[in-house]
Amino acid sequence: ADHPEWQGGRILDKHGYAEVYAPLHPAARRVGRVLEHRLVMEVVLGRYLRPGEVVDHRDSHPYHNWPDNLEMYASNA
Repeated sequence: ADHPEWQGGRILDKHGYAEVYAPLHPAARRVGRVLEHRLVMEVVLGRYLRPGEVVDHRDSHPYHNWPDNLEMYASNA
């Protein structure tokens, strides 16, 4: 937390999506990070997302992760 590059565990990946360090989350990648927009949707729903469920950004900005800007779909169809 005292390191000058520490940003609270939130980073942007190469596509502009925010990732959060959450190593105990069931969907965490090997490096322990989870996509923030998926975490926000899980809080809104009160449950983990199921495999195949997709969360999309209404305004097409992948780092705008407030609940009103997110939509969930049962699949990527």
